[in-house]
Amino acid sequence: MKSAFRKHDFDANQSFYNLLTYQSDSLYSSMRLSSAQRQAINATDAYIYQLNQTELFMNQYSKCLVLAIHRKNIGDAHICYFYNPESEMQVRKEMNRNIRMMQFKPDSEFNPILMK
Repeated sequence: MKSAFRKHDFDANQSFYNLLTYQSDSLYSSMRLSSAQRQAINATDAYIYQLNQTELFMNQYSKCLVLAIHRKNIGDAHICYFYNPESEMQVRKEMNRNIRMMQFKPDSEFNPILMK
């Protein structure tokens, strides 16, 4: 029986860094989460960056901070916080307060084949 899926060369690790480079606004610096923060969410890497936004989101929000997390050989996850400039400090506080709302499972819960 033939497989119904086509196999593609896909590098789950490289896509994360390409996406950050492509989406981030080069006028703002991205911030890498500390080692302790990355460990707390079981991420190999994690960044907060300003989205390079050219249009208003929902005709209302001009800015967007993105929390992007990566787990080696597993995948990526993103949370976008859309806001207007006057709310930036409030959004940053909210991000810090809820940094653990999205996290990967610990190593013990992953299939060992995926962890190679």
